[in-house]
Amino acid sequence: MQSFCFFVAYLKVLLSVAKEVGVWGLVPTNNKTKKIILTKYSYILNKLLYALLKYK
Repeated sequence: MQSFCFFVAYLKVLLSVAKEVGVWGLVPTNNKTKKIILTKYSYILNKLLYALLKYK
């Protein structure tokens, strides 16, 4: 359970770095779409992390 929390936190860090640097792998999208996707994912991860920490 704890390792899963660390995994989610790691994903969050990766996403924030990707958002800052603008690295988005091989997906050919414009910047607006990238920002929307990244924001959506980081929002979901935030909720998940909060739920996990609350559950512990």
